[in-house]
Amino acid sequence: MSRHVGAQRGASLMDFMVAMVLLSIAILAAVPLVAERVQAAKVRTAANQLAIDLRAARMIAVTNRNAVDMTFAVDPGNTYSYPDVRGTLREVRLPAGVRIASSDSPLRFQPNGSVPGGGTTVLEADLAGGTLERWTVTTNTIGVPSIVKERIEP
Repeated sequence: MSRHVGAQRGASLMDFMVAMVLLSIAILAAVPLVAERVQAAKVRTAANQLAIDLRAARMIAVTNRNAVDMTFAVDPGNTYSYPDVRGTLREVRLPAGVRIASSDSPLRFQPNGSVPGGGTTVLEADLAGGTLERWTVTTNTIGVPSIVKERIEP
C-alpha cells in the first residue's frame, strides 16, 4: 500500500461554489412551475368543493322538504352560502387567488331536489404567463352538478 504525500481529499471550496450555483439555478427554474401547480390545485379543489356543497344543499332540500337557496357573492366577495340541515347559514370563502367570475344567484333547490332552469357558476384562477384556468360548475334541472375545466392561453 503506497501513500501519497500531499494528496488532497474531498472537495475544494471552488467545487462547492459551483455545486451551489447549479443547485440555485435548478431551484429558480422549479419555483414558478411549483407555484403554478399550487394555484391550479387551489381552483380545482374549490370547484370540487362547490360541487360537493351543491349536492349537500340538494340533499338538505329533499331531507327537510323545503326549498334551499344557495347564494353566491361574485368577485370581490368570492363566497357562497346555504343553510345547513338545521337552518344555520354555512358560508364558504374561496381560497386566495380563486374567484367567482360569474354565477346564477341564488340557486334554488326545490323540495324534490330540482333546480328550475338549472344554474352555472364559473370559478377562475390566473396562472403563470397570463394563462387562465376556468372551472364551470353547472347544475342541471334535476339538481345534479357537473364540472368542466378549460385552460385559456394568452
